[in-house]
Amino acid sequence: MGRKLREMSLEELLVEMHRMELTRENDVNGNEVGYGPEIEVHKRVLQELKNFKSNTVKSSEDIRTDVERKLSKLLYNHGSEMKFRGQGSRFDAEKALEQAIHLDSKNGMAAYRLAFINYRVADYKKAIRYFNAALENTIHDEPIFCLSNREIYYARLYLMMCHLREADNLNDELDDPNIIKKYPDLPYVPYSIKEFVNNFNEELSDQAYMVVDNKKTRYVSYQEARGMFTSSSRQKDTLIIWLDGVNSKIAFNKKERLFYSEFKAKQLVYLLHSTHQNNPGNEDNMQKSFDELPESPDLTNIRVRSAIKNIRKLLLDLYPDLDIIITSRQPTLKGYYYNGKVPYQIICRSEEAMDLYL
Repeated sequence: MGRKLREMSLEELLVEMHRMELTRENDVNGNEVGYGPEIEVHKRVLQELKNFKSNTVKSSEDIRTDVERKLSKLLYNHGSEMKFRGQGSRFDAEKALEQAIHLDSKNGMAAYRLAFINYRVADYKKAIRYFNAALENTIHDEPIFCLSNREIYYARLYLMMCHLREADNLNDELDDPNIIKKYPDLPYVPYSIKEFVNNFNEELSDQAYMVVDNKKTRYVSYQEARGMFTSSSRQKDTLIIWLDGVNSKIAFNKKERLFYSEFKAKQLVYLLHSTHQNNPGNEDNMQKSFDELPESPDLTNIRVRSAIKNIRKLLLDLYPDLDIIITSRQPTLKGYYYNGKVPYQIICRSEEAMDLYL
């Protein structure tokens, strides 16, 4: 952007907004720049639309509604990446997600993310509010704002845990000697649910991470998950992917590498888990494994080859002759598939597993 946003007309801002959308969609390396610049352009467009005088009021309102919807999606992605993908601060992530909900109160996934942010800092009152908001808005016209069955299950489970925590906090307050002295006639019987709450919390912690391999899916604690990725404890001759945003890593025996891009890590996860050598020629599965690339005529062999080339380079840098991809030539798109020669393990947070189609 050569000019400052405040110097641009509404028409120029709309052109710039569209240009940035196309740039992000056509970036085979994923959104490495981040959502910040695009968010600022969308906010500026909304400001200009408020002052825009037009005879076609309905047309102006339609544009504004569309921009608000896109901005809500950008803010949701921005907030999710900052906190859940290992980027940015909790405060910035919370602010972005709150803005997303302000623009679209039906954004259940933004509420779901906010609920977990507040749960992890023990603000159970706010967590309860956002878990309830998420459960009230499980369905949305925008697919990424919909809650999956597993996310609904986790929202209900952690909502119950929040209520138990609040009950235990209230119990501690009522059991305080100063309260008992001040209100001697309070009809209160000492009762503690602390042991139950602590045991329940331990059980939740034991389900914190999901491990997916060629044969099965299982839940483990964070400590177990870290242990599986530790060099001394890795499963021999197994490709292991630790999926954690920009901190995502890949390992094979004693060697490991950073992906430096969540987008590239997810592409490899989709390729391993969604395709296999028993279905050569199945373009549907091949495209599904790269569904971060937009469905458009621009999804060509050149773009897919470029993505596959990057994955193969990463694998060869990790370990020479590491061969996991088979190519099937078809009249249209080439099919790329996991060949099954090397077993794999994918490790990620359990509440995010459905985002990865695991």
